[in-house]
Amino acid sequence: DRRLPTSQKVEFQDKPLRYTARAGHLPIADNDTGEVHGRMFFVSYTVPRRPGDPARPLTFLWNGGPGSSSSLVHLLGFGPRRIAPDNRIIDNAGTWLTFSDLVFVDPIGTGYSRPVSAEFGPEFYQTRGDAESVAEFIRVYRNRFEAYDSPIILAGESYGVTRAAGVADVLERRGIRVSGTMLIGLALPLGSTTGDQRAAFDTTTYAATASAHHKLGADLQADLAVTLGRVA
Repeated sequence: DRRLPTSQKVEFQDKPLRYTARAGHLPIADNDTGEVHGRMFFVSYTVPRRPGDPARPLTFLWNGGPGSSSSLVHLLGFGPRRIAPDNRIIDNAGTWLTFSDLVFVDPIGTGYSRPVSAEFGPEFYQTRGDAESVAEFIRVYRNRFEAYDSPIILAGESYGVTRAAGVADVLERRGIRVSGTMLIGLALPLGSTTGDQRAAFDTTTYAATASAHHKLGADLQADLAVTLGRVA
């Protein structure tokens, strides 16, 4: 169940950014029997490659919750179009499509993604099953759309950070290389660190965020690279 792709464009830095949009479902099947247990909904945006161009990164994005669709990171965050405060749909000057193809994923139980019958629900509605099914979606997507050579990036928000860590583990165990992760709105407590140590590690993130919103003092606002070096 994949809708036909459509060609679109947005204006980015006064130049058109042309891309292909696609929406639909991909099957999540049992590895042993091949029986489809769920269908996962996605919306993807890809920029056409010219002959000889290197493969663009392929970023898979999802929200948290658990129970939230990808609509927030999609339509209020990083898609090529976004919802303005007055509810208009406008071009998104901050879209990540400028440097990576994007796939917004609704894990099973969110958005338009569902198990094919209630009996299969428990295998998805658990931490490990959730990660396994999203990893399977990524494997199927790469096969269906011949994206084997694209570096894979995972991006999760809130609980999606925990999901990203789990999905990365599953993919690496299956021999599918993950080139990077973007962890949005949640810091995983990695290793044996105290609360004070974690707060210190977050200082550079806080400084960069404050700089983006022009909330630093004039001396710190002048050069972000120097400021980050001072607070690191």
